Amino acid sequence: MTVGGEHPIGEGINARIAWTRRIADEFWTGTVTPLTFSLLAETMAARMVREPLRHSGLASLADRPVLRLHGSHVYANANLLADVIALIPGPLRSEGVLALLPESARAAIPERAMWRAAAQSGEIIARLLWHDAEWAPWRRAGAFDAASAAVRRRFAHLDPPCATATPRQLLTEIERTRDELGDYLAVVSWGIVFAYVAFHSTMELARRWAPDLAAERADLLVGLPGTASLEAHHELVQLGRALRTAPGLAALARVGRVDALCAAVAADDGAIGAAFRGFVERHGHRLTGRDLIHPTVREEPHVALQLALRIGGGESSAASAAARRERATAAIERAVGRGLGGSLRVVGFRAALAASQRYYVVRENMRYHADYFLARLRALVLALGVHFAARGTVET
Repeated sequence: MTVGGEHPIGEGINARIAWTRRIADEFWTGTVTPLTFSLLAETMAARMVREPLRHSGLASLADRPVLRLHGSHVYANANLLADVIALIPGPLRSEGVLALLPESARAAIPERAMWRAAAQSGEIIARLLWHDAEWAPWRRAGAFDAASAAVRRRFAHLDPPCATATPRQLLTEIERTRDELGDYLAVVSWGIVFAYVAFHSTMELARRWAPDLAAERADLLVGLPGTASLEAHHELVQLGRALRTAPGLAALARVGRVDALCAAVAADDGAIGAAFRGFVERHGHRLTGRDLIHPTVREEPHVALQLALRIGGGESSAASAAARRERATAAIERAVGRGLGGSLRVVGFRAALAASQRYYVVRENMRYHADYFLARLRALVLALGVHFAARGTVET
């Protein structure tokens, strides 16, 4: 049994499952500790996979294993993913979506008659709409935006864990935070599905109808407004430029004295200090990695300064990015519109591109807002660790 073309995992029932990191890396990038996996994996599997499958009338699929930790990496059940992809109507089952599967799982997808696939898809859509009217692709992005706003209100100004909190109180808040993360992921789940389908459908149409415009295809999603991590990037570029030109601070930056530079910027009562403190206030919840073992920017603000110095000489222009998108879109539309039926092809391409751009922002913002939960869970786990260290259960 292969693991996404990498190496085998096998024990009992798991020996009959193909496991892959290709889709798991969307949420579990890099190495993952057992602590983080044990805290989050079941919540993610339940709210993002099992619950949506049951609402779709696919209870038999919902009972399968979903995630597994092996060799400090998280793997997803490729056979389950293949069975879900098999339900996507043929025209929407692009090569990009199929590429999420290892060859063994991809080869097992059965060929189905178009009418049968359409009928089953219609039944699933009806079930999902009956359960949640905001499931629809034209409404899900708005539901995600509302959920993200609620997350910011919930965590943006939350006090650190109380120093006198007991282990039981800390565990209770860990469980509550995990449940809230589950509610957020329940909204995210279909948004990520729509993001994958829309993106790969758009790229498939562009490759088919404008095969010579690879560079333009790459620019269709560049610098999209509303992307929180991109806004943070723009702030860091501006901060980096200011650091390179400010008297005194520039000298510290040139010689690489990051600790001294961080202290000087934090104490600065001018525009640079305000920009730095504002960045940490807005984006300090972000972890420096995808596991609870990694500190947040608020814990180690020098990380933000180092990144600002690294990218401070780069480009940071929303107007420039918009111009690139517009040029790329116009070039592809001209190619798509040539010949018989060109007008209809342009209409189809525009619809796919609009959905792709909307859900690309959802996909990017998903991680940004998930870090609010991870930062809180990290703080709670560290507070719990203080109790364990005091008892001698762990060394530090």
